[in-house]
Amino acid sequence: MKRITVIIASLLIAGSAFSTYSTITLSWDDTARSLTIGRRHGSFDGMEKTRTFTVNVLGEEKTAVYNGKETVVSF
Repeated sequence: MKRITVIIASLLIAGSAFSTYSTITLSWDDTARSLTIGRRHGSFDGMEKTRTFTVNVLGEEKTAVYNGKETVVSF
């Protein structure tokens, strides 16, 4: 299984700079031909609660609506 972590960040500047972020781990399983979009960790003000992921594997495209909970896209 291959993993990538996506970091979605917001940089806030108010006198001093600091950042807040959320992470989403993506895991590809070659045997099952599936992508697992993991549970979101962290949050920040103004963060989109729902995202749409478009996944393309060798020309086959699928769309997944993601709300922060683990989601599996199978091919």
